[in-house]
Amino acid sequence: MVTIQTGDKRYPTAAKRCECRARKIIEKAISAIPAEIGVPKLMELEPAKDLHPVASYAKHIENVQAQAIRAMQSAPMDDYLFCGENGTGKTHLAYALYLHALFAGRRVVACTVQELLDEFKAMELGEAGKDGQPFRSRVTPEDLRQNGEKWTLLIDDFVQARVTEFTCEMLCALLDAAWKYGHQLIVTSNKNVDDLIQRWSRVDEVYGRTMAKRLTAKCMCVELYFDRL
Repeated sequence: MVTIQTGDKRYPTAAKRCECRARKIIEKAISAIPAEIGVPKLMELEPAKDLHPVASYAKHIENVQAQAIRAMQSAPMDDYLFCGENGTGKTHLAYALYLHALFAGRRVVACTVQELLDEFKAMELGEAGKDGQPFRSRVTPEDLRQNGEKWTLLIDDFVQARVTEFTCEMLCALLDAAWKYGHQLIVTSNKNVDDLIQRWSRVDEVYGRTMAKRLTAKCMCVELYFDRL
């Protein structure tokens, strides 16, 4: 067990790496969290209050968050799909799981779906990376198929993507590898489940539709919408 100091806070981590390298890995992973979210601790999470001027809407979101937090604290390594409007807390909840996985010793990646697809496209075009070597995405299906440490992937804004058949196929392969080899998926979307399936079906009827339907079936879905009382 290694304890890492980040700013004025200390965090225990189960990562089996030297302390110096572990600190750099953790600091880099924490820096990926949007500043406005802070560093949410899963076991200390509480539902947000007064997120909407209409009291009934605010109370509804508070109740949904409370149910989601209980599920997350009970099963922090399960797959989750957070759907909801802006300002309902879906990204905050997602990063609490991401941070928990980091300090549990998992390898973590957080990015938007478009960033991931852009990286797949760069690989397809044979672009060079900063070291002059062929560009390589931060995570590939091949990475997830290797024996060894487990990954936690946080893919944000899942519906906001401009894709090609290639990138859609790559993303489908990535998710398939995550499910097959026991890695964790945490996904956020501004669209609800039905809209998510419809959007990806228009993109690619084979890979896109299959991927979206499996995503909604395999993940615990948390829907955070003000007007769904």
